[in-house]
Amino acid sequence: MSKKYFFITALFLLLVIAGCNRPGPLEIYRGTSGVEISFMDSAPQRDLYERNEVLITVEAWNKGAYSLVSQEEHAIIGLSYDPLYFRDVTPDRTTGYAQISTFLQGKSIGWPTGERTLANIAVLEVRDVPGTRETPITNIKANVCYPYRTFLTETVCMDADIYNIAHRPVCRNQPRHSYSSQGAPVVIERLDSEMLPAGTVTQSEIAGRPIADPDGWLTGIGREQQDTSLMAVQPSFTIHLRNAGRGIVLTRKEDQPVNSVCGAGSDALTMGDINGLNVNAWLGNIKLTCQPETVSMIGGRGQARCFVPRNESIVVVSNYIDTLSVEVDYFYREEISKEVRINRII
Repeated sequence: MSKKYFFITALFLLLVIAGCNRPGPLEIYRGTSGVEISFMDSAPQRDLYERNEVLITVEAWNKGAYSLVSQEEHAIIGLSYDPLYFRDVTPDRTTGYAQISTFLQGKSIGWPTGERTLANIAVLEVRDVPGTRETPITNIKANVCYPYRTFLTETVCMDADIYNIAHRPVCRNQPRHSYSSQGAPVVIERLDSEMLPAGTVTQSEIAGRPIADPDGWLTGIGREQQDTSLMAVQPSFTIHLRNAGRGIVLTRKEDQPVNSVCGAGSDALTMGDINGLNVNAWLGNIKLTCQPETVSMIGGRGQARCFVPRNESIVVVSNYIDTLSVEVDYFYREEISKEVRINRII
């Protein structure tokens, strides 16, 4: 084989391999992860010693499809530890707690697997072991909290032929759509579609009427008014939601700063802020009314009904296909823990 043909063959194989390893556009919106964190193996180590300093480092990885890259939308990583055993060497920090902000791109063509980074949260000094315990064991905990969104786009049939009278219409309403994931920890797992009858609308138009003589010959075209009854429908969609991640959902309120939910200011959170999320939906360019305004996730599941307001019912001359867009808005928080053992040096 000549060098020329060898080079062409090798280049072709590299392109095939690259194409196989690169996720396609649809894979961006797959998976049930958002931002995940994990401790580094040696930061902190499993065994620590009195009076030593230890760097606390976590890996943060945005495995979902939503980017956190602005001051209004970013992730906060918090660290909590027992001040009996550790002291933060950074001055003016809250005892027993430290936090940093991190900015991470979600999955996209430019970031096929999402952005990941190493975050150094704090340097802790190991205190002298109090009392007579030889090697006390304690936990160092880290949590990540961030705003996130789940997106879904589906084509739906605007079906005014609710009694199935029409012969071979363009489309029929599909009452149920099922999904596995959308690249976010909160999953839209099912969509129920209904076309509710909303009465009829009379449409008047001027139509031509042939005029003939007694012998049947056409002598002219007359004009007359004709009334046509058209069916109006009120599309309604029930959106079934599931918390498929390992953390908890927190309600996101309009213009709410990230730090008020995820940072040191989160002490003001109430039980009503836990397991709540917001759903918004559009049918074409029509903003739907979604109820309840805040969906409560009970046992990790919840649902919202989004519909066209009655006074905006859609008049359908013949069945057609439109686009339904759904956006679920929330904060998400999950925690990890690492057990460490403190050894005396004397």
